[in-house]
Amino acid sequence: MKRKLIFITILLVANSFVFSQKHPIVDDKNSWATVSYQKMNPPLYFQTRYAYFDGDSIAGNNFYKKVFECNDELHENIEYQGLMREQDDKIFFVPVRKPETEYLFYDFSLEEGMLFDCSSNLPRPVTLYVKKVDFIEINGLMRKRIQMTTTNDYDRIIDTWIEGIGSLGGILWPYCFLVNGATYELLCYFQNKELIYKNPDYSECYYEGYLAARSNEKNGLIVYPNPANDRLVISDPEQTISSIEIFDVFGRVVEIAHPPLRGGLGGLLPPGIYFIRIQTETGIVTRKIVKQ
Repeated sequence: MKRKLIFITILLVANSFVFSQKHPIVDDKNSWATVSYQKMNPPLYFQTRYAYFDGDSIAGNNFYKKVFECNDELHENIEYQGLMREQDDKIFFVPVRKPETEYLFYDFSLEEGMLFDCSSNLPRPVTLYVKKVDFIEINGLMRKRIQMTTTNDYDRIIDTWIEGIGSLGGILWPYCFLVNGATYELLCYFQNKELIYKNPDYSECYYEGYLAARSNEKNGLIVYPNPANDRLVISDPEQTISSIEIFDVFGRVVEIAHPPLRGGLGGLLPPGIYFIRIQTETGIVTRKIVKQ
């Protein structure tokens, strides 16, 4: 009996540790991949952006980490974004465009029914309402999750924060700090370059150039050959294809077709990388293709 009690005590302590341990956001070990897109119908995604910390700084009496972003797979096009610090479950950000202003970016001490005023971050007054707080398991660890609505629309979740990760819009793009005309979604979160979280709606952590709307791929879809020297053949024995569009890397439509397809597609396209958007019965399917 004594051994059983000791075992139960150890188990309870271990579980308590898993739930209570902190997951810092402002840490050199962390990095994020985010994709942004215009509010079009359907939208076209822009290049992936990576965010990470590198180096320390002091402003006033506070210690900060420097935040950088890059928009290429090799991480060569680097842009300095500002300073960030973490204190008492709160994340503060000093953007490079307003170095005299510190914003409250996140507050992970929030509980259900509480309000988060981010009016100072936006050109319009906005107060968020915490609709739900729970815990989600990510890579074997439990992290606090905060889901929020606006005070004038309590039914629609407009932002979700996860402890140690930040907003599901991306670490630098919570709802309270969005740029007009663009929407952001977190693709992947890394710790020590190890993939910890991956957005289930996407198949990759990086997309080059423009990409057609979110995929609803079916195994029956056939696109071949890829790479192609001449024309592409596109078919799906499981469902009807209603339209096909091919985009270049600048997001311009270069070819449109409607079945039945005779002779294939893309025969006149010059060599390069393209994105193909296929409208099917169940949604939109996207594929990256290469013309040699």
